[in-house]
Amino acid sequence: MTLSVLALVWAFPMISRTQPAVTKDSVLAKSKAVQAKYDIINAQWYDMYIAGKVPGAADAAGFIDAARKAVSAGDYATADDQLRRADAKLSVYEPAAIPPGWMVPNPLSYDSSIKGNIHKADIEELKKIELYGAPRYNTWFQFSGKGDDGNLYGMYACVNHHSTGHVQKRVMFAISSNAWKDKPNQLEVLDLMVIPDRKETKDALIWEARDGDKYLKWTIKKEFTTIDYKDKNKEISFTLKTDYSFWYNRGMQPVELLPGGQTAGFEQPGKAVGTITIDKKPVQVSGHGEFENYFVKGAGYREVLLKYGNEWWIALTADQLSGMIFTGIAYRDAGFYINGEYVIPSEFTITPIEAKKSYTITAKTSAGDLVLNFNFWGNNPLLYEYWGTMEGTLAGKPLTNGFAWIEHVPSGGIDATGPTARKSVQPSN
Repeated sequence: MTLSVLALVWAFPMISRTQPAVTKDSVLAKSKAVQAKYDIINAQWYDMYIAGKVPGAADAAGFIDAARKAVSAGDYATADDQLRRADAKLSVYEPAAIPPGWMVPNPLSYDSSIKGNIHKADIEELKKIELYGAPRYNTWFQFSGKGDDGNLYGMYACVNHHSTGHVQKRVMFAISSNAWKDKPNQLEVLDLMVIPDRKETKDALIWEARDGDKYLKWTIKKEFTTIDYKDKNKEISFTLKTDYSFWYNRGMQPVELLPGGQTAGFEQPGKAVGTITIDKKPVQVSGHGEFENYFVKGAGYREVLLKYGNEWWIALTADQLSGMIFTGIAYRDAGFYINGEYVIPSEFTITPIEAKKSYTITAKTSAGDLVLNFNFWGNNPLLYEYWGTMEGTLAGKPLTNGFAWIEHVPSGGIDATGPTARKSVQPSN
């Protein structure tokens, strides 16, 4: 034992003498890696209730700043040491505490024989203002896809109730394209500041709103939903065919998805197509669409999420599948539609790549292992929404024409900074 310890002690000086010298290039490379690690932790761009929280993140920020100043002064040895200290702080995680008294449901752990109440929502459910005793929170639609002009596009629309039992003033509507470099976040917000009219027929629910020259009509049926928008220089039309419904907690509702609140509802992701005409120039688009019907009773949905964070609400579509993946604090749920069959994974793992830009999800399903790589080009930071592309494999075979949309709510309040830009240490001129 003594000989082993002595050998180890003597080994350290020998190892240190073989380490490469600290240079400006080595420090800049290290700074990029440490900054990326900090960005992920600072944005909570990881599954926080699996990995844990990082208590030393604020200290790490100080060390990174000190390294930046040292580089500017040409003191690369000090910069290297400060980055080493930052990395050490960013490598220590502690468990994130579950809200007291909350018995966390875990639908992924249920026996496969428990089918719950998964079914295709009918028109009466789509019309409901209250579902299983929970008031409607919203009616939401989104699109992420590609145009025949080669550009990427996004769109969202929303009629809000906010669990009040009454529709609220403001119909949310926005469009986005990665070709619009002159617009903030490549997003154009076209909200209609009115209370929309609600109309019902035997087989449809229709929302209509007019605000000046803006007009929106949203038609909801069991088989599909369509949205049409017009103003003085735009005409926009989308159709989503809804083949199935993803139900939270396998449709066994209401469920305490978040502590203190009863949640019910369903999501309907799938293939969507549309036309975006601006200044009489039409673009045909296709990709992912999603139609949400969400109901909440009790604790304020947003308030609880903002307090505890770790929301990853992910809707996705490719030629081979569509689906939903959800975490809210420690609740975890998912469901995919593959070859006409509803498939519930036994597990999934979120692995960050670049803060507010990309990550990978792997999942185990009866249809084979899923590997999903997400890259986001557009966002609305005030709504915590991101949209972009998805690549990956199912049972080893490549997915094609993949697009996705996420809502990622961190704890602690609104983060309006937008996607993270690299801020690695750079010497001053």
